Amino acid sequence: MRAQLYSLHELPVGCISIIARPRGGDWLMDEITALREAGVHVLVSLLTPLEVDEFELAEEAAFCQTQDIPFFSFPIIDRSVPPLNDRTLALIQQLDEQRMQGKHIALHCRQGLGRAALMAASLLVLAGWSPEKAFEHLSRTRGYPVPETEEQRAWVASLATRYLVE
Repeated sequence: MRAQLYSLHELPVGCISIIARPRGGDWLMDEITALREAGVHVLVSLLTPLEVDEFELAEEAAFCQTQDIPFFSFPIIDRSVPPLNDRTLALIQQLDEQRMQGKHIALHCRQGLGRAALMAASLLVLAGWSPEKAFEHLSRTRGYPVPETEEQRAWVASLATRYLVE
């Protein structure tokens, strides 16, 4: 089995990928192993607790631990945005620090189109990209226009303004 990663390799250091959620249940360990074999160093789930239950992903963090993959759960409601607050900024900065250490960061939501693209674009903004350039490259890499909503696009633009001002 091979994980389907949509990866941006244009960064001078590290890699950012967006992916659809792993298959859960009996498939989950194989999925996490495939991500590790594909070179993923850090995995971020943006699924809500209800989605985690629905897709049988409750053991995702534990399986990541067995593969030595740091795992972050940061629930965002589907087709929505996270709060633009210190907690969200801290996560994005922590992930950016991992990327700057040469790590491969993979972010997933349900299909890897909305929430994952939003957070990947946020990391690219911290790397100095404009929101427009970030979404253009992510859309080309994903093979599908991202993000899913204008609210998500506007959120990344707000992040860019806030981050660049501070």
